[in-house]
Amino acid sequence: MANPIREIALDALLTLERRKEYSHRLIRAVLDKYDYLPDRDRAFLKRLTEGTLERRIELDYHLNCCA
Repeated sequence: MANPIREIALDALLTLERRKEYSHRLIRAVLDKYDYLPDRDRAFLKRLTEGTLERRIELDYHLNCCA
């Protein structure tokens, strides 16, 4: 079974891709939606999502090399 935090992050990233909205607003909405999660999990979710967005160009490059 996959880590649910990673699934939430993936869902947020896919939503960003589809809706083309500001990332900081969507991340805040996701964190508000899952406010019952422990602080550690919420921090990981935020950093995972932001880190993926920060390195998106590099990640796309590596994926294109493998595809």
